[in-house]
Amino acid sequence: MPLVAIALAAYVAGLLTGFSASPALVIAAATTAASVGRWRGRAVMFALTALVVAGAAVAALARASDIRCVSAGTRADTRVGTLTLELIDSAGPGTFGRASLVNCHGTVWLSVQHGEATGGSMIAARGEIIPSQRGLLVQHATISLLRGPSAANRSRAAAGRAIDRTFGSDAPLVRALLIADKHELSPEIRDAFAAAGLAHILAIAGLHIGIIATTLALALELFGVSRQRATMLSIGLTIVYVAVIGAPIPAVRSAIMLTTLLASRLLQRPTSRWAIVAIGASQPVLEPRVALEVGYQLSVVGVAAMIAAARLGRRMGAYRHSEIVRMLIVTCLGATIATVATAPIVAWVFGRVSMIAPLSNVAAAPFIALAQPILFVGLLVSPFHGIAVWLADAAHPLLLALTRVAATSASVPNASLAMSPTVGSAAIAGVMSAGVIVACASRDWTRPAIVAMAAAMLLAWLPLAPVPRGLVELHMIDVGQGDAI
Repeated sequence: MPLVAIALAAYVAGLLTGFSASPALVIAAATTAASVGRWRGRAVMFALTALVVAGAAVAALARASDIRCVSAGTRADTRVGTLTLELIDSAGPGTFGRASLVNCHGTVWLSVQHGEATGGSMIAARGEIIPSQRGLLVQHATISLLRGPSAANRSRAAAGRAIDRTFGSDAPLVRALLIADKHELSPEIRDAFAAAGLAHILAIAGLHIGIIATTLALALELFGVSRQRATMLSIGLTIVYVAVIGAPIPAVRSAIMLTTLLASRLLQRPTSRWAIVAIGASQPVLEPRVALEVGYQLSVVGVAAMIAAARLGRRMGAYRHSEIVRMLIVTCLGATIATVATAPIVAWVFGRVSMIAPLSNVAAAPFIALAQPILFVGLLVSPFHGIAVWLADAAHPLLLALTRVAATSASVPNASLAMSPTVGSAAIAGVMSAGVIVACASRDWTRPAIVAMAAAMLLAWLPLAPVPRGLVELHMIDVGQGDAI
């Protein structure tokens, strides 16, 4: 693994532990970085340790700045004030929507009484400001428009309207697959995809960007464009597409990686997959809070797991088999290792871990691979309503099959297990995840495999560990009603 990838991992680990405000985790991360760096020399050991400490310091400063910014307008528990916000959802009288603070990082929930504005607008919201665990709440808000949405937000909204006109009942799912808008997806579909381990399909990331870029390049070549020019045009069009959909963090990372890879091939330069991942995942260097985004974490860890799975498959001799057998082996390996590697993040954020993900991903892969290009072309030709509707009808069976795979997989007994991780167990699970990736990617796999197994054994023991004194343990029995407590 290139040193640049290890260095970025050390810095991001420092950011995560710094945002957690746990000195013990910072010390543990620094110790781990020093242990990894020791095998590459004393200078690397000190450099990796310094990167962890630097990341923790940057995160602590950002966290302190956010606290000061939020508390500046909420010095009392409840007070009437005005906040400058950027709307995430469109808002109007009677709506309950989300916004973000302009001057600092934080989510604000609005209960709007007067005024209206579209998503992406900058507004002034006046009302009763109440701190809550989910962020600030502005009750009885009166909103006034300060600035309209940006060009990217307007184009994204226009794309959403085109999808609604073209795809009819499939529009909520198509919005998620094309413009990263999941607000209209029903809770049942979201839960089914999450329980089946297919939640990543609903987020625009490497899978979607790769399919779209390949579709563009092939289409251009079919129209007589040379391969080199088709590659360059596909890069440019993919960047425009990512900007149009609002530049979500996983999509930006994927576009950067794709651009780097294709540019290296055009220049006929050797490439390292790990170095490309490091370049694409370098967003926290510019904006530390990106490291806290679930999409960023899942996409980076997922790509690293897929690279590790490919190397493991090569060592296992998977590439000596026929094309179909090779694809099945590599897909199963990739899905299994990605599930294990991302399990700590999924458990922490969603409170569950999908056990059926390796099988469900194999079943869903052909449907999303066929549907995504059709959906993308359908959006492009949406001004020609007849052609767009014809493509929407062609995509409907594929979307129906994709949804059926998710629902069937989620209905399997014990398809997903409920989790309630603590900070300590999440940190141990993170060590296990890193050990699995390194063991699969490295020829010298013994040590990282031992580390991963030790972490897994510790996780298995934690539920049996004695409960510390001073905590209340509540048992729920699935009988009766209130008498079951």
